[in-house]
Amino acid sequence: MSSKIRADLNFPDEFGSVMDRFAEICDGLIAACLEVATGSGDLPDPASQVATESAIFRTAYPHAVKNLEFAPVQAATAYADSARLQLASISALLRAREVVGTLWPIVRAELEIAGRVAWLLDPTVGQPAGEVRVARYFLESISSLQRARFTTGKYDRAAEKKFKAHRDATIATAKSVFPELELELGTLDVIAGWTIHGQTILGLGASAKLFAQLFLSGPGKAMYDILSDYSHPSLVSIDLQTRLVDDGEVASHPWVVTPETVEHHCRWACTILYKTCHLICAYLRLDTGPLERWADGVPESWFDPAA
Repeated sequence: MSSKIRADLNFPDEFGSVMDRFAEICDGLIAACLEVATGSGDLPDPASQVATESAIFRTAYPHAVKNLEFAPVQAATAYADSARLQLASISALLRAREVVGTLWPIVRAELEIAGRVAWLLDPTVGQPAGEVRVARYFLESISSLQRARFTTGKYDRAAEKKFKAHRDATIATAKSVFPELELELGTLDVIAGWTIHGQTILGLGASAKLFAQLFLSGPGKAMYDILSDYSHPSLVSIDLQTRLVDDGEVASHPWVVTPETVEHHCRWACTILYKTCHLICAYLRLDTGPLERWADGVPESWFDPAA
């Protein structure tokens, strides 16, 4: 027996049950992330990495704007929250049975976001890590504003002026901390050459690969390339996701998807958010209990590097 979702898509009922199970797993991780965030409190744990780094930064830059030392982790948590919403979108698509060709770009975007978190909170950065993270935060913030200014300039001049003013104010704040700062503000291409306090910005692909190098193993290190191949326009990826049906009169190429492919998507999407939250928890010294309780309920192979 099959349930018809669209005229061109038919899923056996047992496949539907599998997708519902994966949706429940996604929802469980979303709930675990919210539980971790709710228990984070207002002040950093004195024994946390952020407390140590922020104290060193504040000693070195006593006149920096208030709470600047916490800006990198605030940006990281904002990114992680958007990754949580992307996982929620995957859950919704699973329940709607809209999984043919739709999940690749969402998982890729989630990995790109995780890459920004990995770059901001890179655990391999040595002291003075607080200075490095603040410099990276300024690069992230100013480049975001520059892109927004450039885009809105094409259709909304008032919005462009607001973004430009915000960008200029952020650059002024950055210069108050790092006086040597000079940024070329031409086309978007020049952003790749920006340097603040010895730090250069890491692109989306490079930061996604940094995340994979830090937290994934085996084929997972190639995850960004795989996701890009399947989510960017590619006749090869279309060919691999369709099959030829020829009845002798009409030939067609309907799209197909297997339970194994859907599981890969869910495993990747959940692993990305799980590892991202772990990175933030380690930096803030938060209780990861909710995350581990969630992990105990997923298929055993999900966290097996050999799987």
